[in-house]
Amino acid sequence: MTTRLEDEFHRALENHVYADFKSHSFPMFLLQAMRRHGGVLAAKQFLGISPVRSGLVELCEQGRLDSSVEVLMLQERWRPLFSVDELKLARRRLKDLGYEPDRD
Repeated sequence: MTTRLEDEFHRALENHVYADFKSHSFPMFLLQAMRRHGGVLAAKQFLGISPVRSGLVELCEQGRLDSSVEVLMLQERWRPLFSVDELKLARRRLKDLGYEPDRD
């Protein structure tokens, strides 16, 4: 059973993914994981893929890190859904690419 906040995160992540779909840089495996496991678990799995995934680098090159899963996870509203370590990893990945996630 999911909480209301988890359901809302799922919808927010879904909107995030479909926005990337329109720009031709969305990760199909994330959408599949969302359908199977829900948005929160999919985001956690997504975060666990490689040190820096190529899609994140691509978003950086396009100046669109603000549309990454990591940025969504770090939004104050969604932070309670993730562990301190997961949030640290998301923040570090963004900082490594020159994005200051706490500025939002």
